[in-house]
Amino acid sequence: MAETAWVDRAATVAEHAVVGGNARIGGRAVVAEGARVTGDAWVGGGARVGGQARVEGRARIEGEAWVAGSASVSGDAVVLGRARVEGRARVKDCARVEGAARVEDDALVDGNAWLADSAWVAGKARVGGNAWVDGNVWVAGEARVTGDARLTGGAWVEGRARLQGDAFVEGRAWVGGGALITRNAHYLHAFVLGYNATAWRTAAGGIEFRYGCEVHPLEEWERMLPKLCMRYEPARAGLFESALTHFIELARHSLPDGLGG
Repeated sequence: MAETAWVDRAATVAEHAVVGGNARIGGRAVVAEGARVTGDAWVGGGARVGGQARVEGRARIEGEAWVAGSASVSGDAVVLGRARVEGRARVKDCARVEGAARVEDDALVDGNAWLADSAWVAGKARVGGNAWVDGNVWVAGEARVTGDARLTGGAWVEGRARLQGDAFVEGRAWVGGGALITRNAHYLHAFVLGYNATAWRTAAGGIEFRYGCEVHPLEEWERMLPKLCMRYEPARAGLFESALTHFIELARHSLPDGLGG
């Protein structure tokens, strides 16, 4: 342990863990296994840093937060509450992860991004810029949420979807595939006859539509709609076909033709 590092008497540094630089370990915090806390980092409260995790720069880990695996928290990043950063995930710059939020796998949270509540970022997803993600949101796959985008409620973003600009997605919406949403006008969500319906403009200029567990381009929906309604709701096929036809027309006329629209 370097001479300028500091460990409170109630804190624990165990096994092969290293505390160096001007790092400080306070409260009931635990740094264990092969973890390293260096630079001007602070680990306090009842936080735990374990595995091969790295906490560097001026990063702060507080509350009951957990940093484990091969994860890293660096820069001026803050991890608070019961948040967890695991796997090979990275939280850096001025990003903030709090509440019961989780960042895992190869996910990256950077810039001034803010994760709160039960938000979950996994896979190779990235949340950056000034993005704000809260609620029971899931961001996975290779999805990117950047700019001033906001995700809330129970929204699910995956695949290669991109949310940027001032995009706002809420409720139980699902956005995936090659979606590119740069503002609210590129996305439409509704609750139709007991199921979530979401349509979005793709980067290629087309429109994708998800209803229940079916996801298809808008043109395919129009062709397949009668058969799908008979397959899933044979007793109310006509009702579902009429309602979804109206939603398809609304999506076609509401979503701008091209990202400049």
